Formats: sequence, C-alpha cells, structure tokens
Amino acid sequence: MWLNCKLIPGINNTIERLIRKNKKFGRISNNSSASRKTYIERFKAIGIDSVTESIMFPTYYAAASYLQNHCKFPSKSRVWVLGEIGIREELENAGYIVLGCEDPKSDEAFDA
Repeated sequence: MWLNCKLIPGINNTIERLIRKNKKFGRISNNSSASRKTYIERFKAIGIDSVTESIMFPTYYAAASYLQNHCKFPSKSRVWVLGEIGIREELENAGYIVLGCEDPKSDEAFDA
C-alpha cells in the first residue's frame, strides 16, 4: 500500500471499492514499526475511514495471538521484546507487561 513511505497511486480507490463491494481482504506485514492503530490513523489521513483492525495481520499481532492462544501466557505476564514500538503496543494491548524494546531499563536485570 505504501512504497518508500509513499502511497501507491490509486490504492485508496482500490481499498474503498473492495470495502463497498464487501470483498474480504487483509493487510499482512512483517513491519513492526507501527501498531495496527497507527496504520488505521494513516488510512484515515488519506481519506479511508472504513479500514479496521480486523483486516490487519502484522507479524506482531500473530505473536501476541500465539502467546495468548497457543502458549496460554496469562495477561500481565512479562514479555521481553527485541523489536520496534508496534510490537510493544500490540503486546500491551493484549495485556502483557513489555520489557525491552524501547524501555530504558532493558539492559537491567529483571525477574521473569
């Protein structure tokens, strides 16, 4: 949808057309620099108001879902992250306590 931080020409019309026709589609990404919420804000900034989190499938969302549903990590578990702010936000939204990432204490010892 974006290429080098620029919107691909015509993509906003394509997305709106898919939504109007009730077509199922999703956005899959391995970029962890922005949360699903941030991407929705970016869509709104280009005039696409109907995009929701339900079509966003970034790898960090998959990681949070995996921790919850497969590993059965309870909410409030501490999770150490080596990654960008998007994964931090998604894990916090899932109820985890995130250590590492951009945490200034990430180099200090902690109880797991």
